[in-house]
Amino acid sequence: MKGRNGRTVSIVAIAVVTVVCILTVASGSPALKAAAADGTLTPWAYLPFVSRQEPPAPYNLRAERIVLQLSDMPPGYALDEEESGPLEFSDTLLQMGAVDGYEVTYTNFDLFFTGTPLVYNLAIVFKTTEGARSYIQLVRQNIIDDPQGTFVSCPTLGDETVAGRIEAEDGSYVAYVIAFRKGNLAAGIGTGGLLGVAKFDDALSFARKVLDKINDQIRVSMWATGSEGERPQAAVDTALDWMSADITQRIKTLWAVLWMSEN
Repeated sequence: MKGRNGRTVSIVAIAVVTVVCILTVASGSPALKAAAADGTLTPWAYLPFVSRQEPPAPYNLRAERIVLQLSDMPPGYALDEEESGPLEFSDTLLQMGAVDGYEVTYTNFDLFFTGTPLVYNLAIVFKTTEGARSYIQLVRQNIIDDPQGTFVSCPTLGDETVAGRIEAEDGSYVAYVIAFRKGNLAAGIGTGGLLGVAKFDDALSFARKVLDKINDQIRVSMWATGSEGERPQAAVDTALDWMSADITQRIKTLWAVLWMSEN
């Protein structure tokens, strides 16, 4: 990363690490990891507000399609290519049934003293709804286990949401984390910046953008397949790829007919 000065870079770098550790389950509690492995985890134990209405089958989307794109970001943000790309799954996430994941990091150092210079976003597609539930519970436990972590009141996004705030020991920076689930899809948003400057509302605004992208993709997928109830159990081609291939084939067929009629 490049910034105006070394302090800018170091604080934002620390915020990146903090957010990524919380959202990628890098610092999850051993007890919860073991529970996830043997299937005894009850992810709703601490979440009485969770909606129990679930889709009849897992959503079939690609993680890369439901993370924030540069076009979704306010002017001035740039994609950190070194911190973006396919997500490398931990053993814990693999045990939960993660099949596809993607992460992006955006920075705008002009906002260092006035706003939120760091935005991190990941999306994970799980084989089942239970896997996504377990992920949300592990993020929640990560916030509990962090000595500087506290929960933040947040509107429910999708089917289940957890939000937290992690403040640096020296009071220099703050990171906000929001993780939510839509069926078998899980998404995480993390923002970071100077304490007293970066706001939770920025994280919430970006999280809502991600949820809108997920809902749009689900609607497109349902329209393309004609049914909500027969989606595959794992990530394959998305609806947009399906439509593109179908349109291409129709054009080829039409061209062949026209060519034959002229000869």
